[in-house]
Amino acid sequence: MNNAARHGIGALAGVVATPLIVGCLAYSVDRLRLTVALGLNASLDGTSVPSDWTSFGVLLAGAVVIGLVVYARLSALASLIPGALMAAVGLLWVLEPRWMVDQSTPELVPEDFFMGYTNMAANGTFLLIGAALIVASVSPQRWRGARAEPSAPPAAEPPAPPVAKMPGPDDDVIAS
Repeated sequence: MNNAARHGIGALAGVVATPLIVGCLAYSVDRLRLTVALGLNASLDGTSVPSDWTSFGVLLAGAVVIGLVVYARLSALASLIPGALMAAVGLLWVLEPRWMVDQSTPELVPEDFFMGYTNMAANGTFLLIGAALIVASVSPQRWRGARAEPSAPPAAEPPAPPVAKMPGPDDDVIAS
């Protein structure tokens, strides 16, 4: 596959991966936080709280998507696009938190994702993940792609085994 096609596929993967990563993390992080809080409270009361396996699975799905975009055989654009977008959002939360709070209303971010998104954005998680994805995309090998291995010269024919010489009439042969 030529580099243009590889980078095109990588860019498409990055565009698709960005909302998947943010959605999986924003949905699962707050739900898992609530499960842990309920579990701690239940341990004090002596009651039991069921585990939230759905949120844990969604969190793992987000981690799998992150792992796929940093895969070395994929174009660096696959990790650069979500990394740049997440780092930009995270940086805005650090530099202009009041403006970001005003812009991040539940009308813009779905309710199931709102608390997880604002908690992760405000504590720098998006900036951290974005920076890690950007670092994963700076390797020159990710931009070049796979190179064809130079073909090895054909192996030389092995020498023929020595042929035993039959003694001639003039050869001195000692019989043992």
